[in-house]
Amino acid sequence: RYLLHFIVVPLLTWVFFEQLRLAGQAWAASRLVRGMALGLIAVLLFMGLVLGLDGLYPALKPEVEEGVLRYYAPSLQAALVPIVMMCIALISGLLLWVKNKWPWLFLSTLLVFITEGALQASSLGLLVGNATEVLFQIALLQTELFVTPKHPSA
Repeated sequence: RYLLHFIVVPLLTWVFFEQLRLAGQAWAASRLVRGMALGLIAVLLFMGLVLGLDGLYPALKPEVEEGVLRYYAPSLQAALVPIVMMCIALISGLLLWVKNKWPWLFLSTLLVFITEGALQASSLGLLVGNATEVLFQIALLQTELFVTPKHPSA
């Protein structure tokens, strides 16, 4: 589960930059920015696979929460890549809101930050955190529909 997370999450960087490009933000279409996005993906993959896995597997701890056994990583090192990705999503969402009047990616990302941070220690933290991540994914898909041209020739 964690390995898949470390591989898939950094690839969302490309999705965010493509959404900005499709939304008409010309700077996101430049070769330099696209190259920087690929470089950032490589760095995040490296961080996740090398640093995250190195600190993760020896440190995985079993925990029973609300009667369900789960394994969690007590170190922040394992959460670094998702935190960086959510920061990129927050900035992308803010740019889409300001330039394209589309607030949903920004607001859903902000909601994830708030719930994951504020409610993590509460008994509802896991449930609410997972629910807001589902809302974030819905907002991400809706953003893709918003920025994708309606006609192939457009």
